Amino acid sequence: MIIDEKVENIVLFASMDDICNDKLLKYWPNYRLYRYMYLSNIKLTALNLYVFQSYEIHYIQVQQNDIVVNARFFHFTNWYKGGSQIYPRNIISFQQLLQTIKHSSQHPILVHSFGELDVCAGLFILVHICIRQAQLEGHVDICSQVEKLRLQRPNYIDSVEEYLFAHLILLECITRPQHAYPCENFAIIYSELDDEKLTEEMRNILESIWLINLLRARHPVLDDNDKDRNRKQNIFPYSSCSNFLPLIEDDNLCYNDAIFVDGYQQLKKFIVFPHPHQNNVDDFWKIVMDNNVQLVISLQSEYHMKLWKRGKLYITPNGTRVIHLKGLESKHFHMHTLGLRPKKISGKYKKVKLIEVKRWDVAQTVPQNLRRLLTTRLEMNSVKCQEFSSILVMCGNGATASGLFVAMCNLLDCIECEHVVDVYTCVRNIRNSRRQFVTDTIQLRALFDIANLYLNDVEENNHIGTTTLQINI
Repeated sequence: MIIDEKVENIVLFASMDDICNDKLLKYWPNYRLYRYMYLSNIKLTALNLYVFQSYEIHYIQVQQNDIVVNARFFHFTNWYKGGSQIYPRNIISFQQLLQTIKHSSQHPILVHSFGELDVCAGLFILVHICIRQAQLEGHVDICSQVEKLRLQRPNYIDSVEEYLFAHLILLECITRPQHAYPCENFAIIYSELDDEKLTEEMRNILESIWLINLLRARHPVLDDNDKDRNRKQNIFPYSSCSNFLPLIEDDNLCYNDAIFVDGYQQLKKFIVFPHPHQNNVDDFWKIVMDNNVQLVISLQSEYHMKLWKRGKLYITPNGTRVIHLKGLESKHFHMHTLGLRPKKISGKYKKVKLIEVKRWDVAQTVPQNLRRLLTTRLEMNSVKCQEFSSILVMCGNGATASGLFVAMCNLLDCIECEHVVDVYTCVRNIRNSRRQFVTDTIQLRALFDIANLYLNDVEENNHIGTTTLQINI
């Protein structure tokens, strides 16, 4: 079919797990492993390969006798590492990339899918058509396009979630400003960054609150007992179960102000919690144990109560035993190894690593030395944790310092995966979990400074490529 129709662009939605487990026949060669493949009298040649966070782009040549077709193969691998989710983040950049494809109306785009990503094919076609309609006619009629699509393939867009998701992708693709800067050009962008541009960037982030309101429920109503568990009365978790992290006490759900925050490549990678006080120190350790947390990042801890005693056994008000096993000190942080054991449970202690960042005053929204955060992230990534386990991050109010740290982690993951600096998207995405994350231009400037520091380090050490992949679409 590719040869007969002279297909120049192929789009496949299939997870790497399905391919690795031989659930899907891999009918294309891999530029890095084997460049040639033969299927009957058809020869396939891999010309090039570009790998991104959630998709790959293969350049292949298909030859049958004297007929040769050069095709671009766009393979979308997953919604999100850690599970298939109705979540717009990963597919948006892929969708925007495909909008730039120059293709002839005489040669169709081949779209197919497999397994858990079967839903993607219908969404991709619908959004692609609607964006083209918006560009050509200045309006979008999603309902009409869905009807036409379902006449040809009845199982496309067959749920309310898919219909809503199509609207979210369209809104993002059509209305979202472009704020992703290629790494190779970032030095120029950074040198031109001034207060006016930062203020505009911050305004765009704050104006995106409509999407947060759409995706998340309103703040929960707290009773007097719940309020005692909050460190700050004006900072609450969203009541949406996708973010609200309830405690389990005697098989009942109990309120606390901890939240899940998504990482750049992992759902619920972080748990953000205000630094515990006397009323909720047991809540803190229970969250660590219930969620199998193996690493805790403590910001501004020098100004709050200690959760353990160095070299000694510490027993919380409810009887949880916390023992300090080992401590190491570096220029920018303390590293502790703690052992946990709940009350009335015997046996081995659960080991937890805890990193205490040094010298970050609670009155400062940004630490004086930003390299302190870079080295903390480096140490965080070196700690071996179980796959998809959450990292607990805590600070004074559960928002200011934690928000900056989580945004930095996602930003640097974005740089490593996509080779672009996208502060806007990384900040806006974590604000889906808590709107008090990164609310001023001081922290926004710090994120640009961190990206610049990181890219300078990369250039000096030459341990990852710092240039954007040049792809002729």
